[in-house]
Amino acid sequence: MKRGTAPGIDGLQSDVLKELLHQECFESVNQQGEALQGITYAPEESELPWKPLTHFGQCLYKVITKTWELEKCPELWDEVTLCNLFKSGDPELLVNYRGISLISVGLKTLLSVIADRLYGELESRDFFSKWQSGFRRKEEAVAQFISIAEVIRRRGIKVKPTATFAVFVDFKKAFDKVHHEALYRILDHIGVRGKALEFIRALYTNAKIRVRSGGKLSDSFGMLRGNRQGCPMSPLLFDIFVNFLLEECGTGVGDLNEDPCLGGQFADDLVALCESIEDIKLFLTRLYNWCVKWGMEIGPQKSGVMLFGGTEAIRAEYNNTSFKAGPDDIPKVTEYKYLGI
Repeated sequence: MKRGTAPGIDGLQSDVLKELLHQECFESVNQQGEALQGITYAPEESELPWKPLTHFGQCLYKVITKTWELEKCPELWDEVTLCNLFKSGDPELLVNYRGISLISVGLKTLLSVIADRLYGELESRDFFSKWQSGFRRKEEAVAQFISIAEVIRRRGIKVKPTATFAVFVDFKKAFDKVHHEALYRILDHIGVRGKALEFIRALYTNAKIRVRSGGKLSDSFGMLRGNRQGCPMSPLLFDIFVNFLLEECGTGVGDLNEDPCLGGQFADDLVALCESIEDIKLFLTRLYNWCVKWGMEIGPQKSGVMLFGGTEAIRAEYNNTSFKAGPDDIPKVTEYKYLGI
């Protein structure tokens, strides 16, 4: 299944839209003058035709605009096929599979436009936490990793080296746990209301999911919670849902300039930096309470606490201390793969 090209129930791949744009550009050239044959026309973004000129483009445009006006998708677009992709580990365990939603290309087009405009508006308001790098433009995993590593390194080379504790957190099926009503309340709170909010609400309320397995489809069922992986809006909605997590739960450390650093987030990947064992316990308590409040769940087996530097006394205290997030034990680790590094 090629990334981003798996068809929904309509059977159309996203490559169809690429060809449509190609044809729209040539039609624009044809209407401006004599048609040029055998050339590749690559206009600047500002030169792209803003109004569809081909028959297919005009039909698709009418369906998309009508969908937005009615705040309701066509019945065919409400139907979503769910495919489970094996990640790693024991293939008999459900937790080792990722559910990917195959959505209609037409709906993906509309959702991409909505997500792009909503993201741009939120960025212009400096809404997103500075600790969150996931699914954001001009942000990348490597840059976040280097930044956190540099904070830890600088604290370790002071005249009086300082211990730094890192708490790596894994959430169980994070995208699948998002509570819809909680998401709607957050969207309303940050100013996403009216037509946009009602469209998002209808998108999840009217969804009919069918699971594909062994070449067969299950009976359809509703979607009671979770963001659809494979939907252009899901990364943005998830970022909004967890945006204030570190601000609410983190304790932070100071770097050489004593500016507090809470840690880093990359969507559902999280590392919190702490200055003491008591800070770790405080963070884990706050995190557990946050999860209870918003319906999320920590994966203790894939989480971990790590100590960088510190005196012998601190290391001895650390080795003799156990950490818990609610009823779950969080293991102490000597290595951890964060953001694939």
